[in-house]
Amino acid sequence: MRRAMEWLDNHLWAYAVVLWVIGTGIVMLISPERSLLSAALRAVGMTAVGVGMLAYRRRQDSRAIGSGEGQLVSLDRQLQRGQVPEGEAGREGMRRLVAKRRHTRRHLTWLLPLWCLMVCGVGVLALVTSSGLRAWGPAVGCFVFAAWFVWMSRRLGRRLTAMEKALGAAPVESEKVHSS
Repeated sequence: MRRAMEWLDNHLWAYAVVLWVIGTGIVMLISPERSLLSAALRAVGMTAVGVGMLAYRRRQDSRAIGSGEGQLVSLDRQLQRGQVPEGEAGREGMRRLVAKRRHTRRHLTWLLPLWCLMVCGVGVLALVTSSGLRAWGPAVGCFVFAAWFVWMSRRLGRRLTAMEKALGAAPVESEKVHSS
C-alpha cells in the first residue's frame, strides 16, 4: 500500500483518475436516477477543482522550499512519517516546509470551529427538514466528515510541532532577513 501511495504522490494525473472514479461513485450514490454518463461528466468538474487545488498547493509549497515537486513530495512524505532529513539542505527545506504549513494554518483557530458549525448545521438541517431514514445518511455523513477533518487538523498540528522540535530552533533564511 505504501508503494502505491508513493507512486500516486509522484503522479498528479493518477490522483485525477482516482478522484474522478470516486466522484462518479459519490454522484451515483447521491442521485441514483442519473445516468452513468451524466454522473461521470459531473465528476469531471469536481475532479478539475480538486486537482487544481492540489497543483496550486504543490506549486506554493515548492516555491516556499525553493525546490522542485520531487523534493517537495519527498519532504512531505518524511513529514508524515516523522523522519528528519539527513543532509543540511534537506533540513533547511523541511524547516521552510514546516514554516509554510504553519503560516497556512494561522487562521485555523477561528476558521475550523466556524467550518464545523456550518457542516454540522447542514446535517441538522437535513434531519429537521426531511422525514424518515433518508435524512439520516447525509446528517451522519456531515458529522463524521467534520469529526474527521478536526482529527486530521490536530494530527497535522502535532506532526508540525514534533518536526519543529526534531529540527531544532534554527531559523529559516527568509526569517533571518525579517528579524534583522
